[in-house]
Amino acid sequence: APANYQQSTWLLTMVDPDAPTPQNATLAQILHWLQPNVKLSAGSGAGAFPYVLANQSAPVAPYARPMPPPTSDAHRYIIYLWQQPNANFTVPAAYSGYSATNRTKFNLTDFAARAGL
Repeated sequence: APANYQQSTWLLTMVDPDAPTPQNATLAQILHWLQPNVKLSAGSGAGAFPYVLANQSAPVAPYARPMPPPTSDAHRYIIYLWQQPNANFTVPAAYSGYSATNRTKFNLTDFAARAGL
């Protein structure tokens, strides 16, 4: 993490690389969450969690809970936390307009490259 991580702004992504099943991942990756403008915020100060992540804007793709098919083997759900490259960062336009039904075949590598992450 950068030395100034407490003042940095972050982008959070969550993907499922195992859709619809780990043996047949033809829909991978499914985007479960795309949230820019996340900052560390003072938590309760108790125990191991003196800070929490707090979003500063609406998500590009709101959180969608894991829902693998009932007959599928276990899926992996991976959360990535990226440092936003600058104060004026915006998610590339090609990655807007997500709904509950258009999150399949998300290309995390392409997204990171286009976003400069």
